[in-house]
Amino acid sequence: MKNFLVALLVFLVWSVIGLWIYSIGNQLDIGKNEQAPIISKIPNTIIEPVIETLSITPEITHLEPAETKSNFLIKSLEDKTLFESDETFAFQKDSQLVTIPEELTEVPSILASYLNEHPGQELHITSYYSASAKLQTPNIGEQRGENFKTLVIDEGIDTNRIVVKPAITTAAFEDDETLNNAMTFSFKLLDKERIANAKSAIPESITFYPSYDFDELLANSSLQELADEVVELHKQHPELMIEVIGHTDHIGASSENYVRGLKSARQIRWYLVIKGEIDRKDIIAISKGESEPILRDGRPASRKENARVEIQFSEKE
Repeated sequence: MKNFLVALLVFLVWSVIGLWIYSIGNQLDIGKNEQAPIISKIPNTIIEPVIETLSITPEITHLEPAETKSNFLIKSLEDKTLFESDETFAFQKDSQLVTIPEELTEVPSILASYLNEHPGQELHITSYYSASAKLQTPNIGEQRGENFKTLVIDEGIDTNRIVVKPAITTAAFEDDETLNNAMTFSFKLLDKERIANAKSAIPESITFYPSYDFDELLANSSLQELADEVVELHKQHPELMIEVIGHTDHIGASSENYVRGLKSARQIRWYLVIKGEIDRKDIIAISKGESEPILRDGRPASRKENARVEIQFSEKE
């Protein structure tokens, strides 16, 4: 019993000491908390988002330059740009001449190069003209288009692969009576049926009965009509050679008739070159003399029928 009491007494003493130490410790903690900054109670995980929100860096946007549209553009059939420029083709009111700026002088060559690389395609030239233009036949738009067409043909392109399409524009003339954007160009698949029809339209030959004045060719209206017809055909088909063939009747020696036929052919050729402005290398003069008569009965009317000049067209060698 005595031992129990001693143990109880020891327990109570140590309990009192423990409570006293605990009480002192709490007082010390409270004193420290009163002196410490309140912000130290905020966890770091909360501070960091607040700092990030307050220090946002503005996003920098890199603006691409605005797309510019060229005044003049040539695209392939596959919609690839072949050429572009701020300059345009222009024309003067009621003039068939097309002004070509220096920046566009290579356009015929560019068009021809593309056609050479794409034999299954053809070029369409849209040539514009004003509704107020003077009435002409063909219209002024077609004339301008045909004039430009010759530049592409000169680069070695078959005329049948180039189509000229005149079109009326409502655009207003400038103060100097000039209108820009006179022509546009596009490529299409080759229209073989149209080409076949164009070739079939070429006459096999043109027969002409010249008039003479003292053995010299008489430049009358009939000769001018012949020249106009031949020149027009040559413009449409510059790939063809023109043959001027002289024929005679059978009166006289065959050698003399050959010379007579050749003289007639050469005179016609000279007229076509000088008046029709056909390149001399595209036209030749030959004679068949009396060898190919139309009629052989020897009557005066038949002899006159045989004395003729024929114009024929053939492929250039």
